[in-house]
Amino acid sequence: MTQFSLPLLLGVGLSLALTPISRRLALWVGAIDKPGARRIHTVATPRFAFALVGLFAGLAILLAAIGTYGVISYSVTQRTPEFGLRMALGAQRFDVLRLVLIQATKLVLLGTGTGVALALVLARALKSLIYEVSPTDPMTFTAIGFSVIAVAIFACYIPARKATEADPMIALRAE
Repeated sequence: MTQFSLPLLLGVGLSLALTPISRRLALWVGAIDKPGARRIHTVATPRFAFALVGLFAGLAILLAAIGTYGVISYSVTQRTPEFGLRMALGAQRFDVLRLVLIQATKLVLLGTGTGVALALVLARALKSLIYEVSPTDPMTFTAIGFSVIAVAIFACYIPARKATEADPMIALRAE
């Protein structure tokens, strides 16, 4: 095995194994032995890794929004008699909406601040995946921080609207 390298042998073997499944896939894998293909492969791997990190970041924001919605919705459900009593004593729907949103926003800001602080500490681990941007780029951190805050406050708005629908008569009968 003086002339053949292990990656070349693996590429040829993989190409032969994949040929019955898909001709196009086998041809692409077989192209690894060409010099130009190695250059594409070395650039494609970090791009794929970065796209994967971006996908997981998007999923994390979606899961955080769903979790925030769930927690605030549960809180609103537990406090529905309180909101009904407040409205029976003269609070307007806007006052109840504002109360829920202010309390939720405090939690969102605390969570986002903690997340940004941890991200600054752990940013060096992602340095190999970031091109032409500092791992602690203030513009990026600001944009992502505000995006997370906006998504979380929107997730809190839906249960806050539900709180404004509390019936004062039901709250007075329960007390």
